[in-house]
Amino acid sequence: MNTQILDTTSGPQVVVLLGLQWGDEGKGKVSDSITKHLAKESYVVVGANGGGNAGHTVVIDKSDATGGKVKLAFHELPGGAVEAECIFLSQGRVINLQNLIKESEEIELHKPNTKRCIYVASRAIVNIDGVYNKVEDIIEESKGVNKVGSTKQGIGPAYAGEALRTALTMGQLFSLSNDQIDQKVSELCTVFPYLKKEEILQGLSSAKANIQALLQSGKIQIVSDDFLTTDVVKGKHILIEGAQSVGLGKFGGSYPNNTSSDCSLHGI
Repeated sequence: MNTQILDTTSGPQVVVLLGLQWGDEGKGKVSDSITKHLAKESYVVVGANGGGNAGHTVVIDKSDATGGKVKLAFHELPGGAVEAECIFLSQGRVINLQNLIKESEEIELHKPNTKRCIYVASRAIVNIDGVYNKVEDIIEESKGVNKVGSTKQGIGPAYAGEALRTALTMGQLFSLSNDQIDQKVSELCTVFPYLKKEEILQGLSSAKANIQALLQSGKIQIVSDDFLTTDVVKGKHILIEGAQSVGLGKFGGSYPNNTSSDCSLHGI
């Protein structure tokens, strides 16, 4: 592989890894390979769109926990996250908190780094377990023989929630009062009446409790959407890893057999 895709001699650069077919082009592997040739403090890896419906396997050659080779399946984090100290999940993402916690803990177990931080945009949509995946399952099964082959991870309904203004953002989840969150969940249940409000509130409460330790330690931070213009990123290379591929994109893909985010350069 030509690792000179990133010229480290000419100052900070932005490199975008974009799928040009139907996904599975190996973007995560390329991202991981590039980071191995850079100093950890010199770059930020960005997940720009999509969510847990797109994933990739990363390999840690020597785990600090086991001493041997370990394979990790990432869905929330970009492929270059293993070596990175600075990871940004942008406002174009849909975030499953339980998966994010799991992947964050796996990296720290097998490849610990006291400086590593996962920054999550405040406008990123929360993909609530037992909500959007349930909605997607019902919709997909209702299509019968015309199913589109959804992964049923709830990504499409979560983006739809943003358009309907019923979705919760990461910023809202940690800033709104309990009464305000209760109202938001009531609105969600009005749109999808087969959902159970108490179950949703219980799931949100559990997810918030589980992530508190990572927030308090600074391993995960909720940040403004203009994070890439802040001093934390100043002087760093920016490696942006797109999800899926343009053939599956919301605008350029083959509707209805497409994903629910814009996978093009425009979307990045």
